[in-house]
Amino acid sequence: MDADEREWRLACVELSCVQDADRLDAIGAFGVMRCAAFSGARNRPLHNPRDSCITGTTYDAYVRQDSGTAVAHFNEKLLQLASMMKTEGGKREAQGRHEFMCQFLEQVDAEAGFGADGNGEQRERGLETHANTH
Repeated sequence: MDADEREWRLACVELSCVQDADRLDAIGAFGVMRCAAFSGARNRPLHNPRDSCITGTTYDAYVRQDSGTAVAHFNEKLLQLASMMKTEGGKREAQGRHEFMCQFLEQVDAEAGFGADGNGEQRERGLETHANTH
């Protein structure tokens, strides 16, 4: 991408609106359902407490990878989208959707039974992980 195209991308309000709309589609309640539906269509598990997030890979390798869970995808991508919004309206809407996803993941942690140890304290990868993404 040359300097003129980069400048156009930064200044184009219409592009910012379309990008925000695309990102908003991926988060919130409908984003949760979309992620679960995609995982089901690809025969991927929804959750595995021992699953770790994929980091440090290219986009093409990430898309082609045949492992991972829906919950891991939240940490790998979906929880990052609110911070990528470009318009003020997109930022406002994304905040509420982001908070919903964090609450959803806290509930998944609680229902999966790995959010607390025998003393009732949060595990390292438990609820505090999602709370820190606000």
